[in-house]
Amino acid sequence: MWRRDEIKRLLTADEYLVVETLYRLDKPANFEGKWNLHRGDAWHAVVDRLAIARDEADALLASARAKLFTARSKRIAPGRDDKILTAWNGIAIRGMAKAGLVLGEPKWIESATRAADFIGKRMVIDGNLYATWRDGRARHPAYLDDYANLLDGLLALLHARWREADIRLAKTLADTVLARFQDNEGGGFFFTAHDHERLIHRPKPSIDDAMPPGNGVLARCLNLLGHLLGESRYLDAASGTLRWARAAMEQYPAGHSTLLAALEDEVTPPELVIVRGPRVELESWLRPIRPGFRPWRHAFGIPYEDSGLMPGYMPRLVSAEKQRQCSAYICKGLACSLPIHSQQELADALKSV
Repeated sequence: MWRRDEIKRLLTADEYLVVETLYRLDKPANFEGKWNLHRGDAWHAVVDRLAIARDEADALLASARAKLFTARSKRIAPGRDDKILTAWNGIAIRGMAKAGLVLGEPKWIESATRAADFIGKRMVIDGNLYATWRDGRARHPAYLDDYANLLDGLLALLHARWREADIRLAKTLADTVLARFQDNEGGGFFFTAHDHERLIHRPKPSIDDAMPPGNGVLARCLNLLGHLLGESRYLDAASGTLRWARAAMEQYPAGHSTLLAALEDEVTPPELVIVRGPRVELESWLRPIRPGFRPWRHAFGIPYEDSGLMPGYMPRLVSAEKQRQCSAYICKGLACSLPIHSQQELADALKSV
């Protein structure tokens, strides 16, 4: 923040004229009697209004900004919050992965991948996820939202490109949250782990707030992961969460949109399109089936190079000859079609689903 007389003392008359016009110092102060320097017009319009040469105006602005920066650097810097939060990064990973896939921006997917790798390497210690990282140290055992949103981000990354490390971390997160957060009697998940310090009230969030509720996000993730890996424990946990939240959803549906989306996922089981083949050929098969709004369809390309953790109902033993070509499977519930060996056959099969 700046006072007008402070800026006048620092600058020459010509420099001040440029700054005053560009940042509207001749208008009323815009924050508590001071000026937060904010451009009020395009630079070329300011130059025209001042009726000076563009080169001269550029030079005056550059020298003025340098003087102001030097003066500002002598002030005590404001506090900076530079910690890394697992839950927020999970949301960002999901957004970057989905946007990169839809808009064809591989750099966004790479950015999401780097964030996921950072969390996996720095914020998962001895199998336990932590909520924050700062100054080279992970702190605070993770809460429900951390597990839920990171799992959601990893599933979005698996849609964009399959990696063994991501599906293994996703399964680890799901197994841990079932073991440490699930309410085995009432259904749903607590916000804190079973071994967390004892609280006066142990919440089980269900309402959509500034962030989606962990129970809603987790119900959606466990439903998809359960169908993807053929794991009934995940499906049962997702169903139990919806049964627990039923009364709240009926009473106040507008505040439970995430859980209502999870309910829709359960009523309409996902349609999984799984393509297996050489990594370099998977994208040509996946690209035609991804466009359009089909929230029930989830397409995954699993390269034969990744032969570890994968859907349990998929064939495990595949000949070397078969591995040199792509095969697709359309799965509903826990049942899959026979292998499909051409893109046209896949397109025709999807039309009839």
